Amino acid sequence: MKNIQGYVDDPLVQKRRWLILISVCLMTFMATLDSSIVNIALPVISQQLNIRMNQTEWIISIYLVIICVCLLPLGKIGDAHGKVKLFKISIFMFMIGSIICALSGNLLFLLIGRVIQAIAAGMNLSTNNGIVTEVFPEKDLGKGLAALSTVAAVGSIAGPSLGGLLLSYFHWSYIFWINIPIGIFSIVVGMIVLPKDISKTFENIDWVGASSFALGLICTFLAVSFGQESTFKSGPVIVLMSVGIAFLIFFVWFETHTKNPMLRLSLLKNPIFGIGFMVCLMVYFMNFAFNVVSPFYLENVLKLSPNKAGLIWMLFPIVQIIVAPVSGILSDRVNQLKLAAIGIFFTFLSQFGLSFVSDLSPLILFAICVAIMGLGNGVFNTPNNAIAMNSVKTTELGLAGSLMALAQNLGMVIGNLGTTTLLFSAMSYKTGQHVTNYIKSQPNVFIYGMHIVFLFTVTLSIVSLFLLVYRVKLQKKVPSLL
Repeated sequence: MKNIQGYVDDPLVQKRRWLILISVCLMTFMATLDSSIVNIALPVISQQLNIRMNQTEWIISIYLVIICVCLLPLGKIGDAHGKVKLFKISIFMFMIGSIICALSGNLLFLLIGRVIQAIAAGMNLSTNNGIVTEVFPEKDLGKGLAALSTVAAVGSIAGPSLGGLLLSYFHWSYIFWINIPIGIFSIVVGMIVLPKDISKTFENIDWVGASSFALGLICTFLAVSFGQESTFKSGPVIVLMSVGIAFLIFFVWFETHTKNPMLRLSLLKNPIFGIGFMVCLMVYFMNFAFNVVSPFYLENVLKLSPNKAGLIWMLFPIVQIIVAPVSGILSDRVNQLKLAAIGIFFTFLSQFGLSFVSDLSPLILFAICVAIMGLGNGVFNTPNNAIAMNSVKTTELGLAGSLMALAQNLGMVIGNLGTTTLLFSAMSYKTGQHVTNYIKSQPNVFIYGMHIVFLFTVTLSIVSLFLLVYRVKLQKKVPSLL
């Protein structure tokens, strides 16, 4: 607490705290934007690089998996050796990765660039909450964290709309070139306003925990990817999946038995925080299920141009941006627990509507569902994050922020892998043969798979709603939990 107080008592830092927030938000926006901006370009990249639909998903998945792998150890490294230092490095590194992606002419080169981007994004997402928590005084901390979470949420779902506009006028590489001017501006602002690190713990890093988590996640990712390519019954896939699950089980066991864990899982035992974590993960799963399926529905089934598809997609972030501040104001006046539940109810309505759209549906029906989904996200995110952060001790704010960031990224990883697996499995069942691509002559096969995906997200939204209703009842019984 002494180090945090140092920033709070520094008049120059306090004078610049909103500029510091802008710098942090800019890099956070880039990191989360690049988790989804590629989605709408996948049909184009698939054609121009001559790769199958399931292979294009590697471009998204590898980015999200590497972020999840790096998030926790980089958070510890930031605490030990300086969050601001790591944050500054992340901007330069992200720009290098973006340049490599933009110049790539094949899948391998593109994936290498995405890995570099992901490591940089992990640096940012593991330090941004900590920087804001240390810089902002208690009276403004909620506003700072709310702004950061809103930027992260908008970035993760604004990608397809912005990408669609860029694809209408430029080559697909410009979805990466756009990061360069944003990065330069972020660097200039950051170099001027970001303070020097004064909070360093110099603690040892839990490399056993970090390695077991990384190996577990990577092996599981490879097993699912190879399983989609061939079959989940093959020997190598079964071995990879078994090894991945074994490493993840070992990770949980080790983290609960070591003296200096990389991740204190005990925080999830707090039911208010734990439910917020789980529902956040499921919401980002649903968001990414929508991200994966909708570009192929709009561009391949409905034959819309990327520009028109992007305009439809833009309803999501526009509605969320409008609703999020209103939700923030309401969360100060009404029960935050109930407000979060209302947000999930709107999400349920959107998923229910999407489960009925087809190649014969009017475009307005899809557009309404997109807008309602943005409404649900806008209402849900701010109160849920506020509840989560307010339910923990002040000394655990950094850890809580890292866990919520992990929930978002794990939700996106699982959403991407789970959606493609469910989609291709349903399409294969429909045709009676192994399918890993969009079949141009049979759009009904894709529609069938898409309906299965959205029926699953309807189920997730119902589960999320029940969990939030339970959290409301739990808080009434034990008010001290909040």
